[in-house]
Amino acid sequence: GVAGGLLHSKQLLLRRPHIHRTTLAAGASRPVHRDGDHDVLLLVLEGAVEVVHPGGATTVARGGLAFLPANTSHGVRNGGAATSQHLAIEFLDEVARGSATEDTMAKHKILRGLRGEP
Repeated sequence: GVAGGLLHSKQLLLRRPHIHRTTLAAGASRPVHRDGDHDVLLLVLEGAVEVVHPGGATTVARGGLAFLPANTSHGVRNGGAATSQHLAIEFLDEVARGSATEDTMAKHKILRGLRGEP
């Protein structure tokens, strides 16, 4: 739920977060996709982005948040004239070998540390 302007949820906080930053040039977008195994929270750092979701599109300005539940189709586009930046905070449950989560984490070189590899 939301209290005092902060998002809080026992379900979210008990998961392991993975965070990455995305920069989008004016007019650029991330394709519509579905994260089947984890929730995502977007925090806009610079500019504004349009979050595309099943209900349409919602503009989120600098400092704004968008919550994307697991298994919900979504995409992000920069419809503005300036570059935008946002953080995608993914709330991961567990890492199953061969899962989409494992692929995502491997791309970000997180698994090496979890496995005790240098």
